[in-house]
Amino acid sequence: MESTTTEKNKSSKKKGKSTFPKDVFEKKEWHERLGEDFWKQLHRAALMMEKLDRRLADPGSSTFIDYKSQKGSIAQGLALVATLDCDDALFLPRMISLAALYRGVTVEQFVGQWLGNLLDPGKGRLEPGNFCSEAFHLVPRIGYGHRWVFHAVGMATAMRLQNHSKLVCVPLFKKDLQTTEVQKLMSFVAKQPLPIAFLIVDGGGGEFAKAVGLREKGTEETDFLEVLKFLKNQLDRIRFRKEAAVLSFCNPAWQEQSITTLLEKFLDAKGWSQEETLHAQVLDEVSYGIERATMIPAPPKSTVVQDLTHQIHPNLERQWLEWRKVHGK
Repeated sequence: MESTTTEKNKSSKKKGKSTFPKDVFEKKEWHERLGEDFWKQLHRAALMMEKLDRRLADPGSSTFIDYKSQKGSIAQGLALVATLDCDDALFLPRMISLAALYRGVTVEQFVGQWLGNLLDPGKGRLEPGNFCSEAFHLVPRIGYGHRWVFHAVGMATAMRLQNHSKLVCVPLFKKDLQTTEVQKLMSFVAKQPLPIAFLIVDGGGGEFAKAVGLREKGTEETDFLEVLKFLKNQLDRIRFRKEAAVLSFCNPAWQEQSITTLLEKFLDAKGWSQEETLHAQVLDEVSYGIERATMIPAPPKSTVVQDLTHQIHPNLERQWLEWRKVHGK
């Protein structure tokens, strides 16, 4: 009897069956297991994102030159970061960069990155809205063409080889899918057991996924809670089954409503009241962060090589010293 059981276990492993319980992928009541603190934190983050977005997009502000309002994508970004684990690698695009606030980035750091001052981990050498933070597992989208997508696949491969229960999330746009290099890479990924999620920010992607052989899953839900449940289920499936997939949950209806208002209604229905002064507190925090960030100077030009190079090659160092000698820097 024991030998028969052992043989069955061996055969199931050979077939590649998952050893994870079924409910890991079907958490219909996932939100019910989250406590009051989670939802209050989510509401506070949404409130801060909306207030900061309104301040930075103000036409009367002379501080920010290249910031465009993310009003229509705040709910999308917040849903994504709320359902990812804090140590999952995220290639955060400019369109939903406010989501970095939920990961732990302060208002001062966020604004400093847009200004390119010394608060920016990239020392002002990256384009605005392109966050780089090892502490918050935010990876910059840099490199010629779509080289950062290759970087993401490399990270996912390393995670699989090290047997980590982490994943890589790569938000893409439909125009990114039209490039030959991305199409070839996706065809390769479809044949590999990789923990990587490709999120189509502006919706669609089903035909592309089918063409390259990737699993595709999308939802047109307008209810924020249902979107959270959809994302959690799909991301857990990718994480534990090491199954790359294309996900889509963009809905134009979100652009017409405030995610803060939706969460406030949810909290009221649960009987979880927020502090009466919360709006004022968040607004003060946003104003203080902006004020502090604008006082930080830009990085000196004399450190540009050190800021961009982890280890300076001897030839580059010699050229740099000659340049400084000539220009008296």
